[in-house]
Amino acid sequence: MALPSESMESREASFDEIENLRAEVKRLSDVVAEQSELITHIQGVLIAKLCFPFQKSSEDKPVDKLELLTEFNQHKIAMACLERDNVAMESMIKQLENNGSVRYYFIGIVGCHSCAENQGLPP
Repeated sequence: MALPSESMESREASFDEIENLRAEVKRLSDVVAEQSELITHIQGVLIAKLCFPFQKSSEDKPVDKLELLTEFNQHKIAMACLERDNVAMESMIKQLENNGSVRYYFIGIVGCHSCAENQGLPP
């Protein structure tokens, strides 16, 4: 039988873990929102360039469509990885909330290493 102080400490540890996971989910959600805005911007540029290919850009620089598409797809991949990590974190939070008797919980955020390396993001 657990001593009352041990039970209280394990509850506090579980609460801290849940709060840390919530903070990480919030951070990932913010990054996903930022990536989404960037993708929307890139889509707008692509549509403008594809619909009006002979119009000069405001920066007077040639725009490489392949480069834009590559960047767009890299951001889409990074966003998908972040969304997957976000869902995994939410799942861990629900597990911790549903199982209040958890004493020790190892949290390993693996992330999408190939996406992180391509985008210069930490894994």
